[in-house]
Amino acid sequence: MDELVNSYIIYLCKNYYMRNRDVFTNSHYKKNNWEVCDSIIFEEELINILINSLISHEGDISQVLQSRIVNYVTNVIHNEKVNNHRRSLLVKEMMSNNTYPEKTNTLSKYSLADSILVELDNRIENTCRCNFLGVLIYNDHAENLREAVEVEDLSFVFKNVKQVSIIGNLDFATDNVFTVLDVNHKVNDNYREFRILCISNFKHLIFSIEYKNVEIETYRYEGNNPILMQRCANKIRPNSLECK
Repeated sequence: MDELVNSYIIYLCKNYYMRNRDVFTNSHYKKNNWEVCDSIIFEEELINILINSLISHEGDISQVLQSRIVNYVTNVIHNEKVNNHRRSLLVKEMMSNNTYPEKTNTLSKYSLADSILVELDNRIENTCRCNFLGVLIYNDHAENLREAVEVEDLSFVFKNVKQVSIIGNLDFATDNVFTVLDVNHKVNDNYREFRILCISNFKHLIFSIEYKNVEIETYRYEGNNPILMQRCANKIRPNSLECK
């Protein structure tokens, strides 16, 4: 799940940078020799400090640790910029050659970014149901243009499930709000894999579902979480970088 872990680290570093811009102005942290890599290193100690700092809004840490964190954050953000540039060049090349990757599956018309995961249920054998609030839907014409057609609350019902893997705390009993940050898909032999990264109070939840078929159904939220009830009523979509 390297891509999703990368997305999570980038998310934390961007938030930390936005809240502590003053410590990044020192020229000491401006480097000329960057080591760009496809997979960002998950430094658990620094990640935990970033999470605690973002949750508590406290930035009072030792100078040595601050130097390590600032260098880490700066490297991560620079890596993202370079890799984004690589991706944009690849897209331009594909467009110039009129070659496009095939759609992964029927889920390609749905954008889960910034939607909210309110339930993951795999109690029925070989079936896993995921319920989301605020899913963007694209029609066939608008998919290439990435123009949103509508927003719906949907249930994704995965059938013939081989395996469900979960990393992180999946607790819907409290007031946790699991906002979707990133999703990707891949094909493993005869199975498709749906992988998703959610954020709740700056902590991550990553889960993957290996399946053969999926059905999409409309969904109505009937819980009592006041935050979700308000978002359902007003169709408010959270910002992808702040206020998670």
